[in-house]
Amino acid sequence: PGTSLGVGGSRRIVLSTFGEEGKRNAATYMLLTNTGAPKEIRASRDQLPPGPTLQANVSAPESKGKGAKSSGWTPLSTGETVVVQDIQKADDSGVPIAYKATATAGAAPKTYSLTVTYTITRSQ
Repeated sequence: PGTSLGVGGSRRIVLSTFGEEGKRNAATYMLLTNTGAPKEIRASRDQLPPGPTLQANVSAPESKGKGAKSSGWTPLSTGETVVVQDIQKADDSGVPIAYKATATAGAAPKTYSLTVTYTITRSQ
């Protein structure tokens, strides 16, 4: 028995003006878990300067993951946030992840780089 989670794809969103919202279906993940205990996927991001915000919409696995639920558009922060919950068993690849970034008045228009980290753990 085991669990593995892998994320791939381009994760670049460019915000060129204040108040602009950038959206991109830029990444996918693969998930294999054959253990019966319910699991959840959590996401966190690097520290951002004041102004830009980032949200992720991580789709739920579909094969054996019956009952798994996506949290929908979820604001990401430096602390872990649940983005998919109630995963029982799954063997999926190419599951979409979409990102949405917004630049507020405090954000300088430029390209920001950061890392989003995904972990899978037992449901709390």
